[in-house]
Amino acid sequence: METVFEDMLVDNDRILVTVPAEAKVITFSNSGKGGKRNWFAMTTDQLKGCLEDMFEGLDAFPSVYEEKLWRELFKTHLTEDVARTMGAVQTLPLFEVLAKVIHYSNGSGPRSFKTINLEPNAVLQAIAMLERD
Repeated sequence: METVFEDMLVDNDRILVTVPAEAKVITFSNSGKGGKRNWFAMTTDQLKGCLEDMFEGLDAFPSVYEEKLWRELFKTHLTEDVARTMGAVQTLPLFEVLAKVIHYSNGSGPRSFKTINLEPNAVLQAIAMLERD
């Protein structure tokens, strides 16, 4: 099986294939609004990178989701390629998974859809949690 992936990595003409750094991978869906859910995957390192990038420009980010604004903010602030692409085409799912990481790394309880806790200490706690896992 490894040689198949090694061959795929060498065959990088137009559509590139990479292997992410060793990290946990989470899968998450869109809302399934059109009747069918689509699934996506990101590593915990990529999510941590998103939060670190956001922390650097935290004042620019609102705590309530608005698609066009968040899409532009992800495009401007995210440095990791997969995350930036996800932010451009699946803005709400990325927003929601980041909001969940922050929320549940800072405790539990009810969470509101399309809102994110951007208190600096909450974001730092989420980053620290992803570093441990």
